[in-house]
Amino acid sequence: MTVGTSVERVAPPAAARHAVVEDVASLERRPEHRGHRLDRPVGAADEDLPGGLVAIRVMDSGFDPARFAETARDVFVRVQVAWNARDLSPVRAELTDELAASLEADAARLRTLHRLNRLEKLNVQASEVTEAWQESGRDFVTVRFRASGVDYTVDETTGAVVDGNASIPTSFEEYWTFTRPVGPNAWRLSAIQQPPA
Repeated sequence: MTVGTSVERVAPPAAARHAVVEDVASLERRPEHRGHRLDRPVGAADEDLPGGLVAIRVMDSGFDPARFAETARDVFVRVQVAWNARDLSPVRAELTDELAASLEADAARLRTLHRLNRLEKLNVQASEVTEAWQESGRDFVTVRFRASGVDYTVDETTGAVVDGNASIPTSFEEYWTFTRPVGPNAWRLSAIQQPPA
């Protein structure tokens, strides 16, 4: 990443916070890869959220942001469980091809390094829709998660904790963006982002 520029990043799930985070700046040109609208930083308030929701409801009158946030919360937990198990196949159908490839590459990198990333005692305190928009024939909705958990990475060879803390929970916030073709179609997770520290 070039210093001094704002670049979109797709992060692995919370459990992989200590893994290598892949830079996807080259993918920004394709909207299905974006985690949020490029006209604001990650976590910034979306003053046009009501307008985005109206646009989505034009083609899907049953779209309910509160119900969507609950469904996204379920996906959030299941992706964390899949990451911990080193097997994304149970959630693969809910990920875009690009995000699945990125997560699988991160998991392979950890295996090559003989590292095992863990997230235990996950507690999701809140999930809320923070952005909604349409672009290039697609719906996008971003959900902010506030959660805590014991997040650490161990060396599989020695069993030593090499990053994080195996006993003290830490709080974190992530923004997960889901996309679908416009209308009442299936949503797929397209990006996972963490706000700047």
